[in-house]
Amino acid sequence: MYDKENTEEEKCQRWRNGRHSYRPAGEVIQVEQDGYFAEVIPRSIAKEFVSEHHYQKSYPAQKLNVGLYRDGIKGTHELCGVATFSIPSNNKVFARYIEDGTIYNSSELGRFVLLDDVPGNGETWFLSRAFKHLKSEKPEIQSILSFSDPVARTSISGKRVMPGHIGTIYQAHNGRFVGMSNKKRLVLTDEGISVDPRMVSKLRNMESGNGYAREWIEKHTGKIMGVNESPVDFVNRAKSSLRTYRHPGNYAYLWPLFDSKRERRDIVGRFLPEQRFPKDKLPAVQV
Repeated sequence: MYDKENTEEEKCQRWRNGRHSYRPAGEVIQVEQDGYFAEVIPRSIAKEFVSEHHYQKSYPAQKLNVGLYRDGIKGTHELCGVATFSIPSNNKVFARYIEDGTIYNSSELGRFVLLDDVPGNGETWFLSRAFKHLKSEKPEIQSILSFSDPVARTSISGKRVMPGHIGTIYQAHNGRFVGMSNKKRLVLTDEGISVDPRMVSKLRNMESGNGYAREWIEKHTGKIMGVNESPVDFVNRAKSSLRTYRHPGNYAYLWPLFDSKRERRDIVGRFLPEQRFPKDKLPAVQV
C-alpha cells in the first residue's frame, strides 16, 4: 500500500477498473527484465482498455493509439497502458495555443492510462515511445497538446474518484506549460464522472454517434429515454438531477515533434510563450 497523502511530486498516478492509485516516483521500470515494449494498436483494443480502466469511462475520437506491453504468462504479452492521440471537437482548441495550429498538423494526448502495477517512471518511458510512434505514423503532426485537470472529482457520497493533478508527468517530460484552457461548466454523475458536453450535443442534435451518447448517458445517470421523448427533453431531464460546478479550466502543455533543431525552433516559435509550471490544484464551485 502506498501513502496517498504524499505530494503529487512524490507519486505517479495509476488506474485500474476506474479507480486511481499511486506508485512511488522513484521506481525504475525494468524494461529488459519484464519485457516492456510499445507499439501501435487498433482502436478496438485501445477503446476497451481505456473504457475499462480510466475513471471517465469514455473514449475520444482518435488519430492514433499506442499500447504499452510487457511479458505475460506462457509467452504472451499483457497490455498494461494506452496512449490515445485524439482529435478535439473544435479546431480552435489548437489555434488557441499554437499559431496556425489545426487538427491536421497537431494532435491532443486525449488519454494516457497505465495500470496500477507499472513502476513509477514507466510514464516517461512510455510517453517518449508513444511520441516516437506518432511522429513515425503521422509525420504531418508537428505539435502535441495535452491538458491536466487540477480539479478533484468526488462521488455524491464524498468518495474521491479523481484527485486532480497539475501535470507532473508532463513537466517531467519537458512539456511547455502555456496557460489555462477556458473556464467551463462541469456536470458530474452521482459516481463523480464528468459528462462530456460534446457527447450531450451529439444526442441533443442527433449527430453521428448519438446512439453511443444515449447509451452512455442512460448508463451513468440512471435515466432512460422515453419512447416518445425528444432527445432535447431527455437530455434536459437527465442533466437536471446532476451536480453542476464552475470549473476554472485545465492546465495546458505542448510538445514539438521534429527531425532537426531548426524544425524544433520553428515549431516552438509558433507556441504561446512558456510560463512557470503550476504547483497547485484548484477548486470548483458548485452552482
